[in-house]
Amino acid sequence: MSINNTLKELLKETSEEIATKFNKEIELKYYNDNNEIYYLTNIIKELNKMVYINSKELFNRIKEKIVRNNIIKNIDLLEDNTIKITIKEEYLIERLKRILKEDKDYGKNNIGNNKKINIELSIIDEVIDINKSLNTIITIDNYSRILSYCGYDIEKEIYINNNNIDKEEIKILLDKYRIYIDRYSDNKEIEDSYQIEDLLNKIRYQNICYIDNNSLLLCNKELIDNMGNYTDFAKYLTHIYEKYNNYEKIVIYNNDRSIEEALKLLNLDLEKIKINNIEGKNIIQENINYTRYKCIINEESEKNLIKITTYINKINKCMKSIENNKEVYNNANNNIIYNIINKLTDFEDIIIKSYQKEDLKIIIDYLLELISLINIIIERKSFNNINILNMFNASKIVINNSLNIIGLIPIDEI
Repeated sequence: MSINNTLKELLKETSEEIATKFNKEIELKYYNDNNEIYYLTNIIKELNKMVYINSKELFNRIKEKIVRNNIIKNIDLLEDNTIKITIKEEYLIERLKRILKEDKDYGKNNIGNNKKINIELSIIDEVIDINKSLNTIITIDNYSRILSYCGYDIEKEIYINNNNIDKEEIKILLDKYRIYIDRYSDNKEIEDSYQIEDLLNKIRYQNICYIDNNSLLLCNKELIDNMGNYTDFAKYLTHIYEKYNNYEKIVIYNNDRSIEEALKLLNLDLEKIKINNIEGKNIIQENINYTRYKCIINEESEKNLIKITTYINKINKCMKSIENNKEVYNNANNNIIYNIINKLTDFEDIIIKSYQKEDLKIIIDYLLELISLINIIIERKSFNNINILNMFNASKIVINNSLNIIGLIPIDEI
């Protein structure tokens, strides 16, 4: 958890003890002045509106509750009843060490508690250009990466019911874009008539199908044709029905709306099965990073991607200079270094926010802010010889982890 959110949690818990109906959003503003890192909050003013306790007494109660936390160096009440919370410099250094220790695992959490989620792109009953499905496949890959980072057990699947599509060609294309599918399935796997009949018996029992021209239909789609054969639609419904109880959630990308209608009629929980559209955009580009980036940002501008790659290359070059002792800088500027470390501690909360909103652009915006801060000390050559290499190494870990989630090439490969 970031320093900001840790302090918010402490203040919220204390405020709720003082005023049981307290439900205000805690406001905190970050400052870094003369090597002193502190936050200001107007929590006293908010509590004054709810309880008849003077400001000094409120401050003493809050201070008594949170001052022992290992983050906090000092707590002061300012003249305007704003609370100033000063952060220990040693705590920031400890957070650096933690990032270095956790490395590729830094930022991961266990929100998902290893729950199994199946994310499937289904290509059914149509001749489809796989290149035009690439946008959706990248979206699936991005979604699965953030879910995995949050502790879910993810299976990515492509279901193909089209003899014109070669699975090996798909694999070659997706490998190029660093997309790895766990399972390729098709209607040939549902050849067991007992599986299909079990589902059809449930459909007949619920009286949701009908017969027309000797065919058995559901949602205007044939389940059994007039020759008595099971249709691809029946096999696909069976495919979904068979895996329904094996996952906590199933996310299906499929443009056939009759699938969703059929699942509703079967009384399957549509909170558990989510149907999304396939976006048929042809987005093939020579630059793989740009292709993946554009699927997240959804706009034409390459400016921010160029900025990301340019700054990261500068960071790499600077790190090599420091490691090889080619450059030594003595004009220490801890203010900038502490700003960067503080930003690094935000990464765990950025992951959670991105997961909750299902928006990887949040990670890209964070990445731009982080590398822009690092670029400031590179431009100014404001290096502290004690902490600078650890700060760079920790930054490299967070940058790499961010890039990995959004599917761009990591630092070492750029």
